[in-house]
Amino acid sequence: RAHAMKRKATKIHASPKWLSNEDRGRIVELYCEAARLTLETGVDYEVDHEVLLQGRTVNGLHVPWNLRILTADENNRRPRVWAAQ
Repeated sequence: RAHAMKRKATKIHASPKWLSNEDRGRIVELYCEAARLTLETGVDYEVDHEVLLQGRTVNGLHVPWNLRILTADENNRRPRVWAAQ
């Protein structure tokens, strides 16, 4: 539970104030799409940050262009991106 709350706080702080309402809506759409895919397929889908919110050398942002939908299995076994590519 403590980890989940820390993650939520990190996400809030990683969301820039300059995001447009359209950008915020796109973030919501991605999470809804992941939930829809999970319900339709029975496979767990997650929204992943391509550049980690708390990386070793760089911190990613909680913005639509840093998010992608992956299966939970793909997300858990993929190498973590520590810097922008």
